[in-house]
Amino acid sequence: MQFQKNQLTIFHDNLVRVVVVVPCFNEARRLDRDAFARFLQGADPGVRLLLVNDGSTDRTLEHLRELAAHHPERLDVLDLTRNVGKAEAVRQGVLRGLEHWPSAEFVGYWDADLATPLEEIPGFLRVFQDRPHLVAVIGSRVKLMGRQIERRATRHYLGRVFATFASLSLGLSVYDTQCGAKLFRVSEPLRAVFAEPFHSRWIFDVEILARMQRLARLEALPPVETVVYEYVLSQWRDVAGSKLKPTDFLRAALELVRITRHTRHWVPQQMQTRPEILNPKIMLEPEYERMYRTEDHYWWFVARRELVADWVARLNLPEGAVILDVGCGTGANALAWTRFGTVVGVDFSDQALERCQRRGLSELARGDATKLPLGDATADALVATDILEHLEDDRAALIEWKRVLKPGGHLVLTVPAYRFLWGEHDVALMHHRRYVASELLARAREAGFEVTRSTYAFSLLLPVAVVQRLLTRKPPGDRPPEAKFPAVPDWLNTALIRFQRLETSLLRHLSTPFGLSVLAVLKRPT
Repeated sequence: MQFQKNQLTIFHDNLVRVVVVVPCFNEARRLDRDAFARFLQGADPGVRLLLVNDGSTDRTLEHLRELAAHHPERLDVLDLTRNVGKAEAVRQGVLRGLEHWPSAEFVGYWDADLATPLEEIPGFLRVFQDRPHLVAVIGSRVKLMGRQIERRATRHYLGRVFATFASLSLGLSVYDTQCGAKLFRVSEPLRAVFAEPFHSRWIFDVEILARMQRLARLEALPPVETVVYEYVLSQWRDVAGSKLKPTDFLRAALELVRITRHTRHWVPQQMQTRPEILNPKIMLEPEYERMYRTEDHYWWFVARRELVADWVARLNLPEGAVILDVGCGTGANALAWTRFGTVVGVDFSDQALERCQRRGLSELARGDATKLPLGDATADALVATDILEHLEDDRAALIEWKRVLKPGGHLVLTVPAYRFLWGEHDVALMHHRRYVASELLARAREAGFEVTRSTYAFSLLLPVAVVQRLLTRKPPGDRPPEAKFPAVPDWLNTALIRFQRLETSLLRHLSTPFGLSVLAVLKRPT
């Protein structure tokens, strides 16, 4: 998804959006350096190639380094000193890409022989753009009229036999598991798939799908057939010098059995240490659309937005102030802040940012709340409404938010209050914690902030919330947790908004000692 950026010249230039790993083993004779160079000259600057030398014994590494020297801003080399096999070379490359380019939205791999031309990459990205719920797009070699698919008949038919067995083994209607062109959306489940070495050296593509299928059964992904898309390639050709031998098909069949046995009970290491990602709140297209249509009028969203806007208004921001909205969601809040300055919205979700664009917001960036895509001291104010509780390391997040604020800049944030109110709503929304005011302010001071003002909010609704939580405690083993905003009739919705406006007025003059939320204004020291 292309979002307008950099009109304020506060973003790092040429943020890497796509990392493509190319595993290379003894490719000195076959490596088409001119094809790589042509692609890089015309490609989107957000695409980065990471060529992995898998312990080659010929001049492969020399050729890769020459390419990198000619394209230092577009191509990198990872040198593995010993041969570990294609599966591990790809895995190491993906992990390096995720670590080295945190701004990346997509990561994938491409065969070094360029049987699938690199020029197919934009087609993969268009599929992601048109279908924002997808987690993977995999190339599929289907010989149709208007497509240039050049494949030897023996390899085609052997491949069809294997693909049929793989499809039956996986329980998925997949046509082509072995095409060496695949892209994935960066996400926690993707990290889980690549975190551990593959059991297969040859058909790790199948193991990737098997791990994704297992994650779906663990409710860490939607059903795989709904979030993986087979993209029919426009071009593909057999390249002479393939290392694949007929006997490898027998080896692949044995590995298929091993993969099936292993992944049947596989649980990623992350899930063993962080069980909360076993049951994440996966926000698909309908849920973002529901939020987009609800947050303009539902009393909770309106009241919180008006409360925070009232506090932002009293910061006395300079003319032309830059306001960063971290976790901007579908944009109703960010739109409200525009009367105070130029708003830059940051969110990890393309679906959310697309809806921000619908509202007319243009300064948008996809990013992690703990690794913001902004330079130091670029924002006059930062707003984070109910974001901090989602982040595992809240202190690190506060330090990062202080980094992007100008000296004297302010952070306005809200968080949910009181651990005793912890319930199904928090589990469904993947909260790590609820706060008391003293705890939040201690974290802020540790991060180097000065506390300007703090209070509890939504105070008069606290008794109602306590009763509601006690009545709806979910017993262990019951249905999956859900985040619910109870429907209310229009008259009550209007009454609650007006009621909270009264509290907003009172909070201009006093602080309340209890409430459903904690609201704080913090300042970066000058």
